[in-house]
Amino acid sequence: MSRPRKEYSVRKKRYTNAAGQKVESKAYYIHFRDHFDIQRKIEGTSDKSTSGYIGKNLSAIVNLRAGNQPLTAELRRFIESRPAAFRKVLMKWRILDEQTVSGFEPLMRATKKRKPRSSYVTYVVTAGHLYEWMSYMQSIGKNKGHVQQAVQHIAKIIDGCGFIFPSEMNGEKILQFITKTMKSPQTGNHWLTSIKTFDSWMLKTGRISVSALAHISPIKALEKTRSRRVLTMGETVSLLSATEGASPHHGCTGRERVLIYMLALYTGLRSKEIYTLPRFSFKLKENTATVTILAKDAKSKKGDVLPLKDDLARVLHEYFLETPAIPTAYAFPRGWKNKAAEMLRQDLTAAGVVYEAEDGVADFHALRHTFCTNLARSGVMPQDAQRLMRHASIETTFLKTLYVNPSKTRGISLTCDF
Repeated sequence: MSRPRKEYSVRKKRYTNAAGQKVESKAYYIHFRDHFDIQRKIEGTSDKSTSGYIGKNLSAIVNLRAGNQPLTAELRRFIESRPAAFRKVLMKWRILDEQTVSGFEPLMRATKKRKPRSSYVTYVVTAGHLYEWMSYMQSIGKNKGHVQQAVQHIAKIIDGCGFIFPSEMNGEKILQFITKTMKSPQTGNHWLTSIKTFDSWMLKTGRISVSALAHISPIKALEKTRSRRVLTMGETVSLLSATEGASPHHGCTGRERVLIYMLALYTGLRSKEIYTLPRFSFKLKENTATVTILAKDAKSKKGDVLPLKDDLARVLHEYFLETPAIPTAYAFPRGWKNKAAEMLRQDLTAAGVVYEAEDGVADFHALRHTFCTNLARSGVMPQDAQRLMRHASIETTFLKTLYVNPSKTRGISLTCDF
């Protein structure tokens, strides 16, 4: 009976040196047959047992390749531990395909940047899977700002968890890092969504064989999230009156902040949508005044045209005449990006308006809730309110107005005539 063929063997190479002497190599070599039954030889290490370990794993990789099966997590970790030249040889012999080899690149290569007198760190990603994901997302037309924000989330998770290669990603470790780092479940879920999108992309492109995060569910709030409250007529008048003559802050004069708040109260525009409005978005003819939201700046990524009340159109027209600029210039000064709630809270305090009450907080988005509630109080049909609010679902419109919660609207103006 013939003996079964060994899947691999480990031995030193014998050769004749320059002096004509027969010598052995310092390193052991692994001899094996690939999935095409071709005899191959690859350099191991100077330790026989370590070289045997390499041979054993090579044999397992060849068997999986012959059966067209994905690599196990253990084999992926083995290949990641080997030099890049080792992986290139296996790719040359077609034991590993190019897509699989790309999975053994590091998750990211990045440098950290810290703003002066700040503890906030940003990552400049220059290579690795994260860089390729970022390039891909931008190539398919995803909003550059959203992509950059997601990249920062992912980079901080990778760095904070100490991951280097894709196979090291661990869902439980990521969840533990997020819940420990984030102040709220909502923010944590934003980060989790970012890393799960990246994880899904790596799975689809063959960079990993198993998702590390498919089984991870969204983070649940441990306590009830604070709701937003609706401003009463008296509170709104106090806010606008006190702010009109207030000192500048957040890069805006009191008058400019009043215009920003009025836009939110009269149109329901979100803070980012107002911040990015160019001057040419406004058409301020009497009785037909409108503001256009560009698709790239809208939350839904759908452009829209909203009507403006005559008194708001008039004060906007006066402001633009007194502060001339080219049509493509921003409508309002810079300086309050991502700080709209902070800016409003400072003005609410100065006006003597309570920021947080039993029914919720009066942050900037509460102005949008106030607009929606005023529509309902004025007798606007839910379908029309949905159109003006630009809600994808009418259920969202109901949740934010007196259609389902009349108690939230005590003292609210019916006509919004501030």
